[in-house]
Amino acid sequence: MQVGYSYKLKPNQQQKATMNRWLDMLRAQYNYLLRDRNDSYDQAKAPRLGNYCDLKSGREACPLTCSVSKNYSVGYPWKKSQKNPRRSAYEAQSSSLPILKKERPWYKSIHSTVLQQTLRQLDVAFAKFFKGETGYPKPKRRSRFRSFKYAPGQVKLNGNKIYLPGIGWMGFYNSRPIPEGFILKSVTVRRKARGWFASLQIEDKSVPPTPVKDNTEINPLKVKGCDLGINKLVSLSNGKTIANPAKQKYFRRK
Repeated sequence: MQVGYSYKLKPNQQQKATMNRWLDMLRAQYNYLLRDRNDSYDQAKAPRLGNYCDLKSGREACPLTCSVSKNYSVGYPWKKSQKNPRRSAYEAQSSSLPILKKERPWYKSIHSTVLQQTLRQLDVAFAKFFKGETGYPKPKRRSRFRSFKYAPGQVKLNGNKIYLPGIGWMGFYNSRPIPEGFILKSVTVRRKARGWFASLQIEDKSVPPTPVKDNTEINPLKVKGCDLGINKLVSLSNGKTIANPAKQKYFRRK
């Protein structure tokens, strides 16, 4: 069973500045990787340069199926260690992260798993698009990019203090303790108008997940629809209504 807990952080001024700087750099990297994939797709769908030969792999490739550009989204597309040697865009862009730190040394200050999770965020956005769940991924504006994520096994908890790799120890409001038996999975740090928050995903494999009933197991005669309102707090599908006590109190004062 997996559940999520959210806690408000108490960072100092230096830690706030570090997290704000990380968000700006991660957003720039996200948009760069998105543009890289778009460029590779545009070049692959326009076979204006004809076939070409990859000198490293010795294979001939057609731009209809393999990009002419040796950019990060395709990279060197052949992987000899696998039966299907074609690398995915995620694998190629992931292998480019060490190059990023050489070309832009300031990215070394960001923890490696945080950079990796940002790339995974872009990959999930494309996966949802191809499934028809969302629209095509768009560049992120500053107001739409407010969080970064740590992979499992990176963040530590000690009482009312939390350790974020690359940022350090900081206090947090331990509003509710983690139940016994649950272990910490991933952690997402999010900037909101009320401050900085950490969303913790915890898991206890000994607790079975909540069973989901199939449509055949649901009795439609026992299911009621509810509509919330102001004058009438709740209107049920069977015709019954529940009055709003606050509204009645207002009219009694009149």
